Amino acid sequence: MKLPPRPESTPGQFEGRTPAEAVQLARAEFGRDAPVRCWKTRTGGVLGFFAREAFVAGISPPAGAVKAVKTPRPAKEPKETKEPREARESRAAAPPALAPPPPARASLSELVEDTSDELTLGSAPVPAAVFSEVLAEAQAAVNGADLLEHHAWPAPVKATPVHATPAWVEGLDDSLVRIGVPAEYRPPGPEATFDGLARALTTLPVAPAVPTEGGSVIVVVGAGRDAQAAAGALVERLGLESSVLLPVECTDAGRQRVARRRSSNKVTVLVVEAALRSRRLTAVASWLEQVMPDYVLGAVPATAKRADVEHWRAQVGHLQALALSRLGNTASPGELMGLLPISTLDGEEASTLRWVLTLLRATVERAR
Repeated sequence: MKLPPRPESTPGQFEGRTPAEAVQLARAEFGRDAPVRCWKTRTGGVLGFFAREAFVAGISPPAGAVKAVKTPRPAKEPKETKEPREARESRAAAPPALAPPPPARASLSELVEDTSDELTLGSAPVPAAVFSEVLAEAQAAVNGADLLEHHAWPAPVKATPVHATPAWVEGLDDSLVRIGVPAEYRPPGPEATFDGLARALTTLPVAPAVPTEGGSVIVVVGAGRDAQAAAGALVERLGLESSVLLPVECTDAGRQRVARRRSSNKVTVLVVEAALRSRRLTAVASWLEQVMPDYVLGAVPATAKRADVEHWRAQVGHLQALALSRLGNTASPGELMGLLPISTLDGEEASTLRWVLTLLRATVERAR
C-alpha cells in the first residue's frame, strides 16, 4: 500500500491527521513490531482555545503531549446467533430506553485550569481585545448557547403611570359667565378645571344626523351669506356632489321643482333666505310646511342675541339644529348654547374639544 506523504515531524516523531495515520508513519520507520505509541497535541490558538489538533506517534511522548491515544485492533465480530421469537417480541414491546443525561457543563475557569494542551504563540504581540473575544467565545461554547441567554440581566422595570391631578383654574367660572356660557354648562366650583369644563360641555344637546338617503330634502334657512356658507359646508362635510345644492324661491314653482327632485330619488339641499329680522318669516314658514323637508338647519351668526334667535325660531317653525358662524366676531360665543342643538362652529363639526378651544380663546381675547 502506498503511504501518504509524510508531514513535517521532529526526529523520532511522526505527525498525522489521525492516530492511524501517525502510527502507520512511525511503524514504517521503526518496523511493525516496534513499541510505537500515539499522543494528541494542540498547537496555535490563543490561551489554549481554537488551537490546531494533531496526532504524533513515536517511541517517547513529545513535549506538550496531552494523553496517549489508544488504537486498539478491531475485535472479531461475534457470530450472529438466532434470537428466539419470544425474546424478539418481548424486546419490541419494551419501552425505549431513555438517553443518558448530558454531562454537566464545566465553567470556563475549570476548563482553563484543567487543560494541559501545548500552547504555541507567535512572536507578534497579541492585543488585549483578542483575549476578551476568545474568552467570550469560549464561554459561549461551554454554555452551548448564545452568551445573552446566560447573563443575569436585571428584569425590566415597568414605569408606573403618573396620573396628575387637573390644575384648578382660578376665576374660570367668572370668565365663562362673561362670555355667555349658561350655568348648566359651567363646571361647579370644586371642579373648576379644564377637565371639569369638558365634562360640563358633554351635556350639550347633540344635533340629529342629517339624512342622506335618496329623495331626502334638507333646508338651510338664514340670512343670505350665512345660509350659503352653512349649506356649502354641509354638502362638503357629507361628501355630497355640488349638484345637490339647489337655490329656489319660496313660490309654487319652487315647491314643484323640489317635489320633482324628491320623486326622482335625489338628495336636495335648499338655501332659503330668511334673516332674523326679515318681514317674510311668515311666508317662509308657510312654504316650508308645504315642502315638508326632512331636515331644517338654521344658519345664524354667533353675534346674534339669544332673544332674537328664539323669536326667529318661533316664526320659522321647527328647526333640528343651528349652524353658528363668525364666532371670532363676538365676545360671548356661549350666548346660544343649549337653545338648540348646535351642529357646526364656523363650518366645522361641533364637538366637546372644539367647544373647549372656542371658549378658552374667547376668555383670553376678553382678558386682553
